[in-house]
Amino acid sequence: MQDEDDDLRVVLGVLFGVIALVIALVIGMGVYSLNRATAVPVVEAAPTPVTELMRAAAESVPTEAIAFTELAPQGDAQVKVYFAVGETGLNEAAAGDLAAFAQTAADKVGNSDMAVLVSGFHDASGSAEVNAEIAKTRAMSVRNALIAAGIAADKVLLSKPAGTLGDGDPAEARRVEVRLQ
Repeated sequence: MQDEDDDLRVVLGVLFGVIALVIALVIGMGVYSLNRATAVPVVEAAPTPVTELMRAAAESVPTEAIAFTELAPQGDAQVKVYFAVGETGLNEAAAGDLAAFAQTAADKVGNSDMAVLVSGFHDASGSAEVNAEIAKTRAMSVRNALIAAGIAADKVLLSKPAGTLGDGDPAEARRVEVRLQ
């Protein structure tokens, strides 16, 4: 009688296991078909407005030979140019500030060892590559304005775009600083 009870337990265990697997299969198939019916099709992403701005800015700002200097910024910036989000062009106030700076700096820079250092900044949010490219384009806009205002092109140096740290004013991350050193 003991052997019959053991055999019955084994048969019932196998039967319950098979039933559990069938139930799990039915539930799994139901979930799969529901997910498949409500799945969102994958669509190729359109270019972001920032990418379009970068392309347009690259076309408007000559980038023939962008060489960054290893010269470290010293002292406070004489001019800070702030940009709107995603913008790389100068507004009228910034252009006026740069023209005034160029008038006073042109005489000092002329035949001396002094140079004008232009430094672009960006924040750490988003793509580092995109942010650095926007900061570089902004710095090139400022550089071109200084050259147009009378400072010799070989005296206007660009430093590599730098990221800002901390939780300060977001406008500080969208600036270009100009120093006479």
